[in-house]
Amino acid sequence: MSETKEGSRTMLVVGAHSADFVWRAAGAIAVVTSNDGKAVVVALSYGERGESGELWKQPGQTVENVKRIRHEEASQAAAALGATFQCFDLGDYPLSVDSAALSRLTDLIRETAPDVIVTHTEKDPFNPDHPVAYVATQRARLLASGAGVASGFKTIKPPELFLFEPHQTEQCEFVPTTFVDITAVFAQKQQAMKAMAAQQYLHQYYTGASGESCTARFRVAGDSLCRGFSACFTTGGDDIMSDPKLFARYGVATVYEAAGRKGLIDVPLVQVVPGSRVAGPARTVRCGQGDNLMVHAVLDQVQPGEVLVLTMPEPEPVALVGELLATQAARHQAAGLLVDASVRDVQELQELGLPIWARWIRVRGATKTKVGAINEPVEVGGTVITPGDIVVLDVDGAVVVAVEQVAQVLEAAAARQKREDDMRKKLEAGALSYDLHGLRSLVEGREKT
Repeated sequence: MSETKEGSRTMLVVGAHSADFVWRAAGAIAVVTSNDGKAVVVALSYGERGESGELWKQPGQTVENVKRIRHEEASQAAAALGATFQCFDLGDYPLSVDSAALSRLTDLIRETAPDVIVTHTEKDPFNPDHPVAYVATQRARLLASGAGVASGFKTIKPPELFLFEPHQTEQCEFVPTTFVDITAVFAQKQQAMKAMAAQQYLHQYYTGASGESCTARFRVAGDSLCRGFSACFTTGGDDIMSDPKLFARYGVATVYEAAGRKGLIDVPLVQVVPGSRVAGPARTVRCGQGDNLMVHAVLDQVQPGEVLVLTMPEPEPVALVGELLATQAARHQAAGLLVDASVRDVQELQELGLPIWARWIRVRGATKTKVGAINEPVEVGGTVITPGDIVVLDVDGAVVVAVEQVAQVLEAAAARQKREDDMRKKLEAGALSYDLHGLRSLVEGREKT
């Protein structure tokens, strides 16, 4: 995406809900408009059912009033970015795009003739509306361009297609490769976020997420123009972006070694969803013994991308989590769960897909009567986990990185990964670790005993 004034560009942003563009692309929008470009934002729905929880807490609230408030907030946010806003009002949870709405979106793309379209990822197991928006946008894009062939109606040059970075990048199989430095316009993004008063809880999360975003591999999602992108800002000119999600890519073993062999959760863990891996800031919970009252309570506080760490004074095989609690955690976009107890409903948990690690699988149920604590330090497997520490989980187990060590450990993990990549090439070429590590002299240089 060009960020220069020469040949200014037009961006079309298509979100499932009215605030999606603010959290996921506000910085990129501001970069375009600040360089004499044009940005048009369209929301397929207001998110009046599933994205407006704070508004529904007001007595006597109505659907039409929620939509009105959401429209006003989104319009103010778009104006802060120098963009225009419109909403198709198709309804949410579920979002449904019929042929009339698809034609409307196609006409908008033809009329706007954008250089770039930005929308959701094709896969999002925790938000059913996002893939619907992707499919509709991709299809409308192809229709507007005549699928690359001569047509009996007006067509445009196929716009480049970029994808928002989702909350759970690993579960959405998304790794961004294109990132936009939004340092110069971050104040505009903050102003836009402030306008979305109905979702205040996301302000802090996305302020941090912008500062932690980084690049990764090229992503093809239906055609060669489709890539993933992420916005980032720098606070001090550092090249390293301290993105907790990177820890999941490096994996538990590499992070553990990079951290100086510290932070290991040294107990056997069951990986409930095979192949899952995740990393995110800890939201800690200390339940009463044999009780999961506080698991219900924390679901009112969990923020997108957090790892819920569920403990008791003494670990025991009592099921703190089953299908219904996990469904709520997924809906509120927790990154994953670390349960220092047991879980049950395993088949349903696997179908749900939320990454979960537990000490045991047992069906013995918990009570719901004992008040515990949320966001206090807890101990799991000999390691103290403080709220906000980064918890990394994969098939090897779990490791914790203290929040103040994130940048340092990430840098060490990247260096270790590079060394291992170089080593792997040598081993594949026939070299032996026995020689590369200088181990031969330790064995053959000594006298046999």
